[in-house]
Amino acid sequence: MIPTAAGTSGSSREQRRTAMPVADPMLTAAEVALDLRCSKAHVHHLIKGAVAGVPPLPAVRMGRRVVVRRSSLEKWKEDVENLGLGATFDSSLNVDTVGASRSKH
Repeated sequence: MIPTAAGTSGSSREQRRTAMPVADPMLTAAEVALDLRCSKAHVHHLIKGAVAGVPPLPAVRMGRRVVVRRSSLEKWKEDVENLGLGATFDSSLNVDTVGASRSKH
């Protein structure tokens, strides 16, 4: 057995699991939610394409589990930002400010 960082010998299975570098990590819905600062439910809506005006978030399904590649998330965020999606407002919106007086004409 090869000594670990702590100086003790670990099993070869543990060493294989920790020794393999991950070039493009897979993120859970919870990890994506932390990155996007939203709920896990919203992440699932993004993956399903159920959020109006925003392209679906690419994901990999493994049975019931859904994961997102870090590179896919970063590209998706860049695409959304470049397209100006998610932060646009319709100029025809009639916004009523608090305390503003209304007059009928």
